Amino acid sequence: MLGHGPNSTGAGPALTVHAACGKSWKQRGNRTGHCSGCHQTFEGVTLFDQHRRGGVCADPRSLTAEGLPLIFDGTHGDGSWRADASRMKAGFKDRESTAAA
Repeated sequence: MLGHGPNSTGAGPALTVHAACGKSWKQRGNRTGHCSGCHQTFEGVTLFDQHRRGGVCADPRSLTAEGLPLIFDGTHGDGSWRADASRMKAGFKDRESTAAA
């Protein structure tokens, strides 16, 4: 069962808490997924799906997004795994400039 409540300091954003494991995270609409198997939280449906193949959970440290390792964002609650958007954008710009040359 999921619940919503203030963070541990009583201030800041409301966090979602998974009652079975007690972990908390900042819910970002339907983009955030918490796995009831391994109790890891992912920002993005694609990353969540990528971590769970054939009913088995993969270690988030072994996953990549566009060839880059995922990063752990622990700024809210127990945190979540996400793609490093700033590095992905930089890589996209590098690929554009190479293609234009």
